[in-house]
Amino acid sequence: MAKWAKKMYYATGATVILTLFALFAIVRTLHHTRRAADYTKGMLDQAIITTSAAIEANKTTRLVGQAQIRPWVLYKGILANPEEKMGTRSVNISFMWKNFGGTPAIKMQMQTEDFKFVPFNSKNIPTFKLSPFTGAESVLGPTDEVNGWAKSLSGDELQKFINNEIAIIWYGCLRYYGTNDLIDTDSYETEVTIRIKFAGFFEVEGKKYPKLFDEVVEGQNKTV
Repeated sequence: MAKWAKKMYYATGATVILTLFALFAIVRTLHHTRRAADYTKGMLDQAIITTSAAIEANKTTRLVGQAQIRPWVLYKGILANPEEKMGTRSVNISFMWKNFGGTPAIKMQMQTEDFKFVPFNSKNIPTFKLSPFTGAESVLGPTDEVNGWAKSLSGDELQKFINNEIAIIWYGCLRYYGTNDLIDTDSYETEVTIRIKFAGFFEVEGKKYPKLFDEVVEGQNKTV
């Protein structure tokens, strides 16, 4: 009986030792499995980052390419034409637009609002409510320029303008499309708000007319 008990003792001890080795092996396996999982997750995260960066790079490249080939019609300045009818002098003022892009602008429509007069040194910029686009559509090729509809300055308003009592706040907008069907699915728009001030005189056939100084001011300005 004592001999049998001794064998059971040794067998139990061996079982305990084997169990410990098995547990150790399991722990090691779990440890390596977790390391492998962490490594795999790290690779997956890196792949996601790399893929996102590639997508953003492609998007940027596409946007740069689109910007290079689309039309860009922007404000270039104002054109002032003096006029005299029946002894009354006036100045007809119009916006000047230029296509700085590499392709033509098509189906272009322009719109300008009436002058808004403000005290000469006023910092206030009135808000303009754009009227619906009307009139015939036109085409503006690369580097080409076009004048918008003219507005006339005359009478008391012209005199106050010359006396530096008032300045003009003016707003213009145009809408156009490009010729590339792959990218020009939506219309483009440019709008600008400018301040016009008196800047001395110039002479035409011995008659004096006011020079105009224009500057873009904060307000309704965008190019999309």
